[in-house]
Amino acid sequence: MADTIRTAPPLVVPLTIVDGVATWSTDGAHESERTLTLDADASLVILDAVAGAQGYLEVSQDDIGGRALTLPPGSVFGQARVHTDPRRKTALAWMFDGLVFRYMLAWEA
Repeated sequence: MADTIRTAPPLVVPLTIVDGVATWSTDGAHESERTLTLDADASLVILDAVAGAQGYLEVSQDDIGGRALTLPPGSVFGQARVHTDPRRKTALAWMFDGLVFRYMLAWEA
């Protein structure tokens, strides 16, 4: 029986908004997870994504709500949307094929 190497699950890292931009560096990983609290309108920038990569983003509105999240250029989003009501959460899953980020709604609360 061959030895199996087990790795830790991906670390969930909070993103912060700086000058209206939330930057997510995947560092070339095939899986990553992030959280983002919208306390201002923001554009999401995903860096170093490789073909076949996938991610999970939990977006929370602050106590005021009404904040917008703009997805990266080349994103396909389907019917789901990020809620704008105060304290609402939306979780998005994405996959990157090397050219296009495809988003789907994972859950909302």
